[in-house]
Amino acid sequence: MVVESSENKQWDKYPTLKIIVTCYQLLIVAVMAAVGSCFVVGIGFITSKNGFSAWLIAISIVGGSVTLITLYVVIEGIKLFVNITNDLHQIKNKIVDKSD
Repeated sequence: MVVESSENKQWDKYPTLKIIVTCYQLLIVAVMAAVGSCFVVGIGFITSKNGFSAWLIAISIVGGSVTLITLYVVIEGIKLFVNITNDLHQIKNKIVDKSD
């Protein structure tokens, strides 16, 4: 017998939001791969004298960090929305049950 956790149940009401969160999580992985690649390329160009490697490393660290934090905040905002709606639904059910 499979017992569903409450987290899985709450996402059953919002399949579209679950898909959006999954897409953002995949986007985070892609950004991490791109930032890692830029960082490695910057390390590879470290012997060049034109300063390209320093800019590439700096931009990949700063830009990647800001992008990852922003995407993570969006994901947590969606999760918070789902939790709030579930809490409000439970409160509504308790009020309705008391009035009966």
